[in-house]
Amino acid sequence: MLFKSIGKLLLKLSLFSLLIPSISYAEINTQELLTYLPAGSSATFIAKNLDTNQIIAQYQSDTFMLPASTQKVFTALAAKLALPQDFRFQTALLTNGKVENGVIKGDLIAKFSGDPDLTSGQLYQLISELKKQGITRVDGNLILDTAVFASHDKAAGWIWNDLTMCFSAPPAAVNVDNNCFYVTLDADQTVGSSLK
Repeated sequence: MLFKSIGKLLLKLSLFSLLIPSISYAEINTQELLTYLPAGSSATFIAKNLDTNQIIAQYQSDTFMLPASTQKVFTALAAKLALPQDFRFQTALLTNGKVENGVIKGDLIAKFSGDPDLTSGQLYQLISELKKQGITRVDGNLILDTAVFASHDKAAGWIWNDLTMCFSAPPAAVNVDNNCFYVTLDADQTVGSSLK
């Protein structure tokens, strides 16, 4: 029943955005749309015409909430509509210096683009490319360029317990291994000894 209600809500929102793109905010009854949600639900949304910047509909749009899994549908659709078909996220190693005798004399800049599938293995491959080019040392700093994302990675009101979960990776330029890591500790030691 819940999925049918959500489906009806999504269908109505889709019809508003697809069939009546010039509809004004005052003509949408957001309260009626919210009746499709189960009792006790929390909701917030904003729908905006990206061409005119006109707000089509909104409800508690200043309230921060964690996006639900259904948000992935809208995110995927937005990416499909906005990005070219051959789009690929780019992660690159750059420098603001010169290479002399296998040494980067300047900073090594890791430029991230928000790739949600970036793995530590791919980062190791990038580093191995430096070695293949004969680079053995960097006389400078390692700079992580995350400028592609300039917003908050979490918002007030988000559930703290969810922030530690892999599925709750923040919207950030650097996401490696789905923002998850695993640690194996060998605690079979005498009390007071260091863990392995």
